[in-house]
Amino acid sequence: MDNCQDLISVLLPVYKPDFGLLAKAVGSVLGQDYKNLEVVIVEDPSDRLGREVIEGFSDRRIRYKLNDTRTSMIDQLNTGIGLSRGEYIARMDADDISMPSRLGQQLEFLREHPDISVVGTNIEIINEKGVSLGYRRLPERHEEIVRALRLYCSVAHPTVMFRKAAVIAEGLYQVSAPVEDWDLWCRLYKSGKKFHNIQEPLFKYRIHSQAGKITTMRKTLLAGIALKKRHFKNGIERWGFREDARCATERILMFLPPKIVLKLFLYHSLRKEP
Repeated sequence: MDNCQDLISVLLPVYKPDFGLLAKAVGSVLGQDYKNLEVVIVEDPSDRLGREVIEGFSDRRIRYKLNDTRTSMIDQLNTGIGLSRGEYIARMDADDISMPSRLGQQLEFLREHPDISVVGTNIEIINEKGVSLGYRRLPERHEEIVRALRLYCSVAHPTVMFRKAAVIAEGLYQVSAPVEDWDLWCRLYKSGKKFHNIQEPLFKYRIHSQAGKITTMRKTLLAGIALKKRHFKNGIERWGFREDARCATERILMFLPPKIVLKLFLYHSLRKEP
């Protein structure tokens, strides 16, 4: 039987959701092999509320909050952390899929490695119809992850499980989307916290035409460059030709159509096998 002290809070912000994809996302959490969890859903108001879909599950493990006004992604995330009762918090987006063993494997890893504060997973990229486009492998060990952190966000946000106390101690999410996660990982790293990525695709990350992952492409590139300079180039971290070259390439990509940038990313980042 699952230990009560090991309650997992799954944090899921919602805004203008696709009802079908939201139902699949929530269902993938409720269907986890590990059962001692709560799904903390914080929704901002819109003309397309997901409340009816969420209430349709009739599962007591769901805790739902509808904000009075439009806030922001980081406000939703920080509100959700405040509502969460678990020692461990897992992230989830409203259009992605968690594999059944995901939460159990991440919890087991954190139990066995008390020095690790954040554990992510590799990912399978899928399209709007759920068809696999390929697999993305992320750096596994802490040292590899933080080296890559100077170049790109080397821990996939929707896949993570973290120790709530560590994130609260670091001041929660502070920088606005789309780099709220990357900024948090940098701050956690600088305060001595450690990371790990499980080398299995325990998460299906969906890319589709209406997703913020595409519509905010230029904003993401620009914000990423500024973040890297703030945390690394202007700090005490080593910064060299590789980092400058990466930023220069990203500046060029900002002038290309987002769909072209996405195709280039998928071509260079994805593998055919897990």
